[in-house]
This record gives sequence, C-alpha cells and structure tokens, in this order.
Amino acid sequence: MSFDTPFPPPKTPSFHFVDLFSGIGGFRIALQDLGGKCVFSSETDKYAAATYARNFGDVPAGDIREVEENKIPAHDLLAAGFPCQAFSIAGKRGGFEDARGTLFFEIARIIKEKKPKALILENVKGLASHDKGKTLETILETLRVDLGYTVPSPKIMNAADFGLPQNRQRIIIVGFREDVDGSFFTYPVPLQGRHTIGEILDENPVPARYYLSDVYLASLKRHKSKTRKQRKRLWLRGNGFMRHRKRNCDRRDGEGKKPCQRRSPCKQQAGDEDKGKSQRRISPEDDSEGMGKTTGIS
Repeated sequence: MSFDTPFPPPKTPSFHFVDLFSGIGGFRIALQDLGGKCVFSSETDKYAAATYARNFGDVPAGDIREVEENKIPAHDLLAAGFPCQAFSIAGKRGGFEDARGTLFFEIARIIKEKKPKALILENVKGLASHDKGKTLETILETLRVDLGYTVPSPKIMNAADFGLPQNRQRIIIVGFREDVDGSFFTYPVPLQGRHTIGEILDENPVPARYYLSDVYLASLKRHKSKTRKQRKRLWLRGNGFMRHRKRNCDRRDGEGKKPCQRRSPCKQQAGDEDKGKSQRRISPEDDSEGMGKTTGIS
C-alpha cells in the first residue's frame, strides 16, 4: 500500500498469527499490541476488507473455502471470529444446517494442516445454548478429540467488563496443541467499574446542523403515529419522509414555460406510447405542508 497505515506490524515480532473472518481487524489490533505479526487474513465482505486494508496495509484473502490450507503460511496462533448468524438468538439459529455455521469446519481444516501452537475462537453467546448445547459439544469434540488440542471450558465474557461502554457478550474458546503446556492460561478477570458512552462524548457544543429541526421532528412523529397501512399508502404516493421525486424531461408543459414534472417517466420521452392518456401531475398547491397531496388524475 502506498499510504501510511495506522496499525503497522511490530518490527521484531515475538510470534506469528493468522486472522480468519477478520472483519475490520479487531483481533489483529490486540495481537499486534502483544507483539504478534499477522501472516494471513481472510474476509469476504468487501467493505470490511477495504477498511482492513486501510488499517493494516494488506488486503485479506477472500472466501476461506476457496483457499487451500497448504497455501496458508506457518503460524503460532490461529484467531477466528467465525460467522455468528447461524447461532445468534437474533437470527434463525440454523446452526450447522446454515452454510455459515459450517464455516467452523474450515477452521478445523486449517488447524489440522498447519497445527498452530494455540488457537482462540470467538462467537455469540448463543452458541453455548444452540441445539441444547449439542453444537458447542461438536465443536469442542472436534478440537479436543479429532485435532488433539487441550481446550479449557469456554467462557462467556462481556466487553462492558473490560473498559468498553457496550454490553457485548461473546463466548471465547481457547486451545493449545497437545505438546504445548497451556496450564498457565486463565481467563482475564473483569475490571473494576464500568464506563458509559457519556464519558467519551465531546463536551463542546454540537453544531445545530447535526440536530433534527423541530419541524422535521414533528413530521417524523406524525408519520410514526399513523398505522402501517397508512404509512404504506403514503410511501406509495411519495409522501411521509420522502418528498416527490420530480423528474424533468425535455417536453414542456402548456405553452412551454415550465418543465414537465411527473412522478413517473414521461410518456413522450419513452416514445409517446400512450399519447391520449392523462398522467399524474403535481402542482405547488397540491404539495401543501410537505405532505404531497396528489390531485389532477383524469
């Protein structure tokens, strides 16, 4: 990359790691701070990958399912926040029946080939209870029995206990290769006290342009008070939050003094296919108080 990256790797790393399902690089920032150097990353979301590239100076590989495990560099630690939608209480909880849920086995494939000294996996807390705990049992059995890793009991941890003003509960799974002594490991103890978003907000006055005007706020409240059917009718008519999107065309109205303004593409512009048919028109009087009342339909 030609630009300076805000999070460059350490010049003399003490270990190497891979960053799977990297997102914008949360794992990487923490591991670099501990002296690690990332040797491979993967992410399918193009916007997250672009942000990752700006943050760290290298572009993640795409779909991990298309990456051959022997092409991934040797590493000491594998970090992966594998997709959580299949296990989240906010989703359908399809688990391994959801294609996203099976991505754990892509992690297992890489671990089997590269045999890193340690691994750290992260997912939503719903993974612990999914399918009455059977999904987590399958993951742990794969790591412990099939791959031969020592895996302490996973733990659900909350970011709010570690200095962030956000309740973000995640299950953390840590493992060590069988020839590595992992007896030293303990999960971190929550910090004393919690922080709020108010502690980091700017105390200086916020410019007025960042506030909703009283008129617009009242309009939103009126819109919210309507029934769903009424809101849909307004949306179809171009009312509510959105004003009419008036399209100007080359054709002139009346004596040619004003542009033709229609809520749908002008028939003449499309070839005068239905020449004798009247079209909906909008006049300034009809658009009273920004509510866009439509009249003049023949």
